[in-house]
Amino acid sequence: MNRTKELVEASLLAAIMVVMIVAGHFVPLIGIFAVLFIPLPIIILAFKNKLSYTIIAGIIATLISSAIVTPIVGLLSGAIALLTGVPMGLLMKRKEGALKTVVLSGLGALLASLFILVVGTRVIFGSNMTDYVNQMFTLPATFEQDMMAVGQLMNNPDQMAESIQKTMQLMDQMKYLMNLLFPALLIVSGMMISGVNYAFSRLVFKKLRLPLNPVGSFKDFTYPRHVGYGSFIMLILAYIVGYLGVVDMQLITSNFLYLFLVVFAIQGLAALYYYLLKVVPKGGAIAIIVVLLLIGFLQYISLLGIFDLMIGLRKRESLKR
Repeated sequence: MNRTKELVEASLLAAIMVVMIVAGHFVPLIGIFAVLFIPLPIIILAFKNKLSYTIIAGIIATLISSAIVTPIVGLLSGAIALLTGVPMGLLMKRKEGALKTVVLSGLGALLASLFILVVGTRVIFGSNMTDYVNQMFTLPATFEQDMMAVGQLMNNPDQMAESIQKTMQLMDQMKYLMNLLFPALLIVSGMMISGVNYAFSRLVFKKLRLPLNPVGSFKDFTYPRHVGYGSFIMLILAYIVGYLGVVDMQLITSNFLYLFLVVFAIQGLAALYYYLLKVVPKGGAIAIIVVLLLIGFLQYISLLGIFDLMIGLRKRESLKR
């Protein structure tokens, strides 16, 4: 590819990135998806183009979008795009495995998220993230008086008082859970951004007829066995650290348990998908999985993932054949 063509391609993808950032800021529904896929133009550039052109295009797109929306939104969006998209594009170009690509790019997304939380909340809201979360789940000072006034008008003050108490308890519980699980939620969100962009970028690359490292069906996905051993060791260490009082025990164990649940849920989903395909078509299998997730079966799916990884349920069945 000659230099002129590379520059034109970089300019075009930078323009697409600007449009996505602007759409994410101004368009209510479509903007959600635009924000999620902001790293995609950078992934394509890093895969096809020079690294220097990729970084320059990302920086220019960030500066232009900052002038159109707001400086902080443009800078934070650019951080997500570059820190997630550059490593993912380069790793896909080197034909690295899907798991390695998603994890390393997810770390980039995590760094971008930390930047957003540390800088963004301080600049935009004038407070740190903990204060912002507490404000989100704190009811207005006049809430109780306003609701009691409504109760008086409706001639049911006792029922209204009970409803107010339940609402305040619920908000306190939400505030507590968000502060407790915030580190784990941050990690999971970074990995989710990375995983979604990896899956979608592969579809785009296929349309563009770009060479890709072959990836097997999701029904055959499995972690290396050492992931299971390492996870159990980390849980034990987390418990010991909490027990010794180095870190709040409930904080560290809750976060590690949540991460443990999410990590093995992916393995469990792959195993469940494998078995469902034996009895129902692909669309039916996906529909059943979605329903199970919606009704709260995540912990059972995670348990299936643990057994599948440590015992090798699918491998044993294949050997029997």
